[in-house]
Amino acid sequence: MLEYIIQFIIGGTLFTLLYYFSKKNNTIKMAILIALPIRVILSYFYSLITNTDLHEIYSSSLSTIGLTFAMVILAVILLSMNVNKNIAFWSSLIFWVIGISLFYNYSKQKIQS
Repeated sequence: MLEYIIQFIIGGTLFTLLYYFSKKNNTIKMAILIALPIRVILSYFYSLITNTDLHEIYSSSLSTIGLTFAMVILAVILLSMNVNKNIAFWSSLIFWVIGISLFYNYSKQKIQS
């Protein structure tokens, strides 16, 4: 149970810091916090503990990070075209959800065959 509490505190700290920096309009610190390789380090650590295949984790992560990167690029392009912030956000989020769904279904079929 303690391990879940520790994970909750780590995740809560990251989200709290993001919220704090957004309220202070400190976009540089927000960007740095978002780009931290914390997830990569933690996934490596967890895979060592649980004896999970690192190659599979990192190849899948690369695909999802690529989709997230494309989502951010789409949002930046839409915002540079003076599109409403809400439309840019929801359009890029819908793009990401569709991409992740396709990736998940492809991965599931690959595992089954």
